Amino acid sequence: MQELIQDISLDAIWLQSRDGYTLLFALAPLETMPAAVQVGDTVEVVSHPRHPVVTAMESEEGTYYGGYYDLVHTKSGLTIRTVHHRP
Repeated sequence: MQELIQDISLDAIWLQSRDGYTLLFALAPLETMPAAVQVGDTVEVVSHPRHPVVTAMESEEGTYYGGYYDLVHTKSGLTIRTVHHRP
């Protein structure tokens, strides 16, 4: 599903979904926004959820191992890694 880039900051990207929602994605640590990615472009959102076994590990260890999203820039094919946050 392709989403429209609404805004870009140093550590986040805002997307406008086709159904009118604004989606906020935080960049993964040490990830930078490629110069080719601009407001008004589109990206494909690819979800990489955490494995169910990790949920069990989290409760045992008291840590959080989230999944991540890749945002694939439609024009250039560049991939931007973002992180899942704890709800």
